[in-house]
Amino acid sequence: MAGYTNHYNQKLNKCFVRLNSTKASGNVLNTYTAVLDAFEGRQYAEYFGGIGDNAKPNVCTSTSDETKYCHSLQEFEALVMAYMEQ
Repeated sequence: MAGYTNHYNQKLNKCFVRLNSTKASGNVLNTYTAVLDAFEGRQYAEYFGGIGDNAKPNVCTSTSDETKYCHSLQEFEALVMAYMEQ
């Protein structure tokens, strides 16, 4: 399953696109999501890993002025909120 959403952030004067992909492999459900500047193509955040309360990501970063690392999908969602809302 794959999809995307886009959002114009008035405060940052940028249009962002969020790409989402989810794949089942046996009993494991993995997801990949990335937030990019829709016109420049610059990546602002990336998450790859399992889905669930105890799932640990393989990749979970957000980069604006500095790289921030996260340890769960919930932390990732909190980091990308600054881009996809407002």
